[in-house]
Order: sequence, then C-alpha cells, then structure tokens
Amino acid sequence: MKRAPVKILHLPVLGTEPLRLRAGPLQLRFEPALLWARYWTCHHVEVLRAVYLAVRDTRWNTPQPRVRWRRSEIHPDRFTLKLKARYGGRRPFFEWDLRLDGSADGRVVYAARGVALDTFRTNRTGFSVLHPAEAAGRRCRIEHADGTSENGAFPREISPHQPFFDVRAIKHSPAPGMRVEVRMHGETFEMEDQRNWTDASFKTYCRPLQRTWPFVVRRGATIKQRIEVRVSERRIRHRAVPSAVDCFLTLDRKLTRMPALGALRREGAPLSTIAANLLRTAGIKHLRVDLDTTSAACLAQWTSAAADAVKVGADVALEVVLKVGANERPLENLARHIAATQPPSATRWVILDRETKVTSGAVFGRVATLWARHRINGLLGGGVGGEFVDLNRSCPLEAASEFVCFGVDAQVHAFDETSILETLSTYPTVIARARRLSGGLPVAVSPVRFGMPRTGKPQRDDPRQRTTFGGVWMLASLAALARGKANSATFELPRLDNATPALQVLQACAATGSDHVLLVASSEPHHACAIGLRTSAGFLVLIANLRGEDQRVRMNGLPRSDCRVTLLSSNCTASLTRAMPANAALTLPPYAVLQIDVSSAT
Repeated sequence: MKRAPVKILHLPVLGTEPLRLRAGPLQLRFEPALLWARYWTCHHVEVLRAVYLAVRDTRWNTPQPRVRWRRSEIHPDRFTLKLKARYGGRRPFFEWDLRLDGSADGRVVYAARGVALDTFRTNRTGFSVLHPAEAAGRRCRIEHADGTSENGAFPREISPHQPFFDVRAIKHSPAPGMRVEVRMHGETFEMEDQRNWTDASFKTYCRPLQRTWPFVVRRGATIKQRIEVRVSERRIRHRAVPSAVDCFLTLDRKLTRMPALGALRREGAPLSTIAANLLRTAGIKHLRVDLDTTSAACLAQWTSAAADAVKVGADVALEVVLKVGANERPLENLARHIAATQPPSATRWVILDRETKVTSGAVFGRVATLWARHRINGLLGGGVGGEFVDLNRSCPLEAASEFVCFGVDAQVHAFDETSILETLSTYPTVIARARRLSGGLPVAVSPVRFGMPRTGKPQRDDPRQRTTFGGVWMLASLAALARGKANSATFELPRLDNATPALQVLQACAATGSDHVLLVASSEPHHACAIGLRTSAGFLVLIANLRGEDQRVRMNGLPRSDCRVTLLSSNCTASLTRAMPANAALTLPPYAVLQIDVSSAT
C-alpha cells in the first residue's frame, strides 16, 4: 500500500509560522513560539479554543521561552511534534520537554515534562485548556479526581466564581452527533469563566487557587502533565464552507448608536495643540481624568483637565473618576474649587472609595450631599475602578446611581494578536450583564485598554497600538461596543503626536457626522468584522482583517452599483482608492482596514 506523503522538519531553531495539523477529523493550529495549540475544529465546528503551557511568576507575568525543535513529522491525518522550551534567558530556571501527538482516530495528546534548572517561585506552571465562550449554556459532564462524575453546564450568565472544582475530565457535545472529551493528568484542575476579564473562553487550569500560591519549585524538581483530547462523531451534518472566500460579511439595515467616545487624559503636561486637534478630528466627546482627593495636586489636575477639554472643543465634557479618601476636608475643598468653575452639565462623576476602588454607600452619599450643596452639574455614577470581574463579584451600586462604570483590558491573560482580538467578541455579553446587574442603568465602559504584555519587561506603551494592528483593534472594538449598546466608551490612547491607524479609524467614523451604526454580521467572526455608518450622501462601511494573513472577504447587502474603496495604510494615507462593483470579493492584506463609500445616488 502506498504510504501517505509526510513532511519532516529538522530545525535546530524554532520558526515562527503556525503549523496546521490534522488528527483524523480533528484539525488544529499549533503556534510553536507560544506553545499554543489553537482553534480545534471538527468538520468546521469549534470544539476547543486552545490548549497551552505557561509559566507565571509571582506577579502573574508570563516570561516568554526560547523554543527549539527536536523533531516534527506531519502527515495528512496524523502528526508528531517534539520541542524543548527554556525559560530565563541567560539565567535559565526551567525547561519543558514537549511532545504533541495526533492520531487518525481523532485523538491528540499534548505531554510535557518540566525540570527546574534553578529554584524559583511561581503562581502557576503547567497546562491550561480553553473551551470557547460559545459553549455557554451547553451541558457537560465533569469527572473528578476521585473518579466520581457530575452533570453540569457551561455557565450561560458570566459566573463570578469558579463553576467547577477538582476537575479530571470534561465531556461535552459542541454539535449534534459529536462528543469531545478532554482529560487532564499530573495535577488537579479547576475552571473559571474568563468572560469576567473579557477573554472569550472558559479556562480549566492548574493548580487550584485554594492551594497556597505563589509556590516554590526547587532546583532539580520535575513537573509532568498531560492533556488528552478525543473527538468522536456520528450522524454529523457537515457545515458547508465556501472555498473561494474566507469570510462573508452581511450588512444589516437595523440601526444602533455609536457610544459616546472619550479619551483617557494622561497625567503630566497639558494637551499639546497637535494632540487636541487629533482628538477633535477623532470625534472625542469627553476626556477622562482621575482625581485622588488625598493628593495635593488634585485641584491643579482638575483645572488642567478642564482647560484641556476646552482645547479639544467647546462641547467636550469631562468624565471624572473621584477616588475619595476618608478625610472630609480635601473633598470639601475640591467641591468648592469645582463649583467656582462650574463644569458642563454633561460631566459624569464616577464615585469610588480610594482604598477599595469600588463604590460604597458611605462615599457615594458624601459626594452626592456635597455636590447638591454646591450645585455642581453632572451625573453621579458608580461601579469599579478595575475590570468587569470586580463588578460581577460585588455589584457595588447605590440606588441613586445614574450610570454604571467598569473597565476592560485586552491583555489580562494572553498577549498575542489573536488572543487580543478574541476578547472583543465578549463585549456585548459583558455589557448586557452589567446592565442587568445595575437594573438597566446606562453603561460606561471606561477605560478601554489595549493593555500591555505582562512579560515582566517594563514598557510605557505597547508599540503594536501604533501600527495597522492597532487600527484593526480600534475598529473591532467600536463594532463590539456598538453591538453591545454601550452608552459611552473611554479609550486609553498611546502618546498623541501623529495620526496613528487607530486614530484614522476614529477620524473616518467622525467624518460621517453621524452616530447611527449599521451592524454587520460575519460568517467567521475571528477572521473579519465590519461596521457601517450613515452619511449625508449614503453610508460608509469599514472592514477589518483580524488575521495576520491575507483574507478573501465578500461584502453582501451593498447596493448594486459601484462603490469607492479605500485601503487605510499604516502611514495614514490612502494607499489604494478605486471603484468596486457591489458585492465583489475583496482581498484584504494582513491586519488591514478597508473603507467602502456608498452613495445613495448610485
């Protein structure tokens, strides 16, 4: 019998390209630089989001390893990969020996044997398994370490705490006739709902947080773990997938509103003229300033922030996060100072306890009383100074709150481009949950952070935010916030000295002069996304390629006439402008944003 062709790699140093692998009906993408096996699918149905290895330090930073190949054999229906991953740079402290095997019967085993080259402290070292957020509400069966089992379900509502403990195996059915079993060896695992941090997954990790952490791994100690994934199928109705186009986008004529957009004002020097002009053309409606009532600079910060808002535009309001200390006198002085300048009526006040970073009844009452006494304009709201998880776990709201506020960060748990963009798909779910927790109050998402890679290396800004990837992240963020019907969103922008691709996206939206958004459905939400906006002449559509490779995209729902297409490039100039027949297929370069102008007269 003729043997199937095999691709054998003997690479002393790791390549960066992902490997597309197949184990019978099971397909996945292995990213060797990150040690991630991602997007596990069976007949185009996603069964797992990812299985990966990580070493976390005592601050939850994730140092990046140096990875080397030992052997790689890739067949059409099976594979074997062997690698070494060493952590610590010039002073290595830990090393994994890794093996990833896939067989033609739909079984994959990811095994790791780690050796401590030096003694180190860690919050977590080992495997994590991610089930996609789309599994929410699906039934599952949990097997525990003692061999007992229980029936359950992936939480439909975002679970504030771990839904499952003491996990040895998880079985679920992602589609009729399909069964997936994930079995963990070498440690005790538990699950958390990562939508609390806007990650689009349920994470099963080790070790349990009830055990002491950080813990010490002594020099010479070994860690052995193994993850087994098995897929079985019967009577599956295969999903039809187009071959000529990677993604279909369909324009929906239903309207929603763009949230009122703001920018986080950075501490330090006042806004420059260039920065103020960039924010004005980007359609920024408010500036956020954080005031600590115990700080001697508090009054000066208020004055400077108010002046910066006027620089940006006469109608620009302030979003003030008040971090209120126990001493009443500084708060009284601040109230008098603010009353003397009388802020715009659109000003929002987020009232937080300085110590807990959440809204308390006592603090809210103190501010409300003072603001009423001094007749200070604006809306009084509550929430948390951190991320949604803090709101979900404590719901610190007062009956008098006029809105609810929380922040999001795209890089809490993972720092690669794919994971960053995945977080945006959870925004509508998180916003809807915040609205229910608050009894239907308006939702302010503040700040919206691109974040920083938590690798232990200090940086002021993530340089990717200033590239075309930053423009894609901005457009995908706007689409997700609009779909979730957020009332306002305040972005933390990098240093404002030129028109970055992210600002160019904001400028394109602001130039329409409209906040009426046309939603766009995507057949592959992790491949491409888009939004439409009404204009005086018709409407505008912005499309983002969410992948680091060319994508073939077809836009459905456009009028049957020519449209003007502009490719937005990294230097913020129109690198391509041409006419396009309606509903034509488009090839988008990696992490590109495409603008389509449609005239109502055509």
